[in-house]
Amino acid sequence: MNPRVFVTQETRHNYSQAERYGEIVFCSWREFSKHSQSKGNNDIIQGMNKIMEDFRSEEDWILPSGSPIAIGLAFIIAADKGSSIKILSWDNMVRQYHEVKLQLN
Repeated sequence: MNPRVFVTQETRHNYSQAERYGEIVFCSWREFSKHSQSKGNNDIIQGMNKIMEDFRSEEDWILPSGSPIAIGLAFIIAADKGSSIKILSWDNMVRQYHEVKLQLN
């Protein structure tokens, strides 16, 4: 299978440069509520779990974007799928992504 790039939250950012790493998959576009009992928050969590259910830690990438809560949730889901995480980190100085590979254990 081809690698995918899981964008944690869709924003107005242009993600076209990330397409060279794989197919873009948006995990969420909604904002989390400040209310801990929010049904909307549960819907976002369930949606992200569904979208990332077949995340492959050796092949797929995470592109952190948007809400820190969505970013954190994506990392939690990904960490449950394998012992490593591949991250695309945007560098504003050179206007390109850098590859970061973390070994979790």
